[in-house]
Amino acid sequence: MRAIGFWFSPLQLWLPRPQRLVDPAWSRDERATVAAYLRAGTVLESYRGYSFCRFRCGIDSADMGLADFGDGEWVWPEGLAHYIEAHNVQLPEEFVARALARRTPDPPSGPARGRDAAWWLQWASKQGACVAFARSWSEISVQDALTMQKQLVADGVGAATLVARRDDGDAVLCWDFRVLSLRTGELLASASEADEASFERATEVPAMTVPTEADLRSWTAKMVARSPLVKEVETVVAWIPDGLGVVVEPALAAGRFILLGAQPGIGGQWQRFYRQP
Repeated sequence: MRAIGFWFSPLQLWLPRPQRLVDPAWSRDERATVAAYLRAGTVLESYRGYSFCRFRCGIDSADMGLADFGDGEWVWPEGLAHYIEAHNVQLPEEFVARALARRTPDPPSGPARGRDAAWWLQWASKQGACVAFARSWSEISVQDALTMQKQLVADGVGAATLVARRDDGDAVLCWDFRVLSLRTGELLASASEADEASFERATEVPAMTVPTEADLRSWTAKMVARSPLVKEVETVVAWIPDGLGVVVEPALAAGRFILLGAQPGIGGQWQRFYRQP
């Protein structure tokens, strides 16, 4: 089945943003027919948590649902009808034509089949609905994300849900499209709903986020001076440009930090250190 109406989320920033698919000219009658079709679909799968409106319009999350619906050929989230009715979000022409012609979805014949999200991404990308990540980003493991969050909190940034890190410098991406320096907590870029182009700009952080030898010496001195944790494992993560590992490792060793591993990047590595109790 072809998937439609699945939107970006804290863990799926590469999915389409419905804000880029708004069509004020779409007639109310057609939208009402399509919304009714969506609501009449067959429940294919239910989840533990409710969805939420990406427009942050104030609708109760319970009204957005927690299931996927389908008609045997297409699959969509339960709350998709809300985007059509309340926000004039357009859908692929092929699906709209099907909904207008049939008005009532056919129940699936047989067990639910797999879903093709690639088709939805391809269509949405052609409409300009997907944020373009112009430079290379990588997902963050759960373990590293927790460590990075603690480092940012220590720098006074506060809670941040991290979803990606740059492959060529000291920058991490939050789900709300804030880009932060992990080393300093500095805000490098951000995005605003009022400026759609700002989402692309947020992913194009300049190379100034690459730390120098002096920057790393200052950072390692701060890590070593920090009081060791007693009741939990203490780890730190840092972007180390090529050639500067010989500066960082000996300096952190003075604070009983040892290198656990590294993730290769472009011109450097993301290195993870563990402080021995």
